Amino acid sequence: MTSSDDGVSQVIGVILMVAATVILAGIIAGFVFGLVGNVDKTTPIGIASERLNKTHIRLTNQGGQDQPKLVPDHPFTVRLNGVIVDSEIPEENLRNMTGSQAIYDISEETRGIDRDDLLVAGNFNSGKTEVVYSGTI
Repeated sequence: MTSSDDGVSQVIGVILMVAATVILAGIIAGFVFGLVGNVDKTTPIGIASERLNKTHIRLTNQGGQDQPKLVPDHPFTVRLNGVIVDSEIPEENLRNMTGSQAIYDISEETRGIDRDDLLVAGNFNSGKTEVVYSGTI
């Protein structure tokens, strides 16, 4: 009896073709169902944060190319440990102009154990709200 390897190479060829088809189908499905592409651009707006003492933080708007796209009356929403906060004087919340500053009170109900999580979201004219700063302070 002699052994023949002719059938083995045909099986390997079929397996490789099926693998290539599955990979190609996965890539096409990713585009069709929106899993690939459609990445939104970031919104560069600089926010600086500074802890003044145990109960107060200062935020400074450092500007950015998308700053003109912010709504004029309430451009930022500030969350401290998940709770929306206003500055000590609500009329002096962080404004839509470079260099504006606001001081926020860290009350007992918003205070963290050791550090506080701070999130600043920008409210845009398009109706979108996007995070412009996230960190611990």
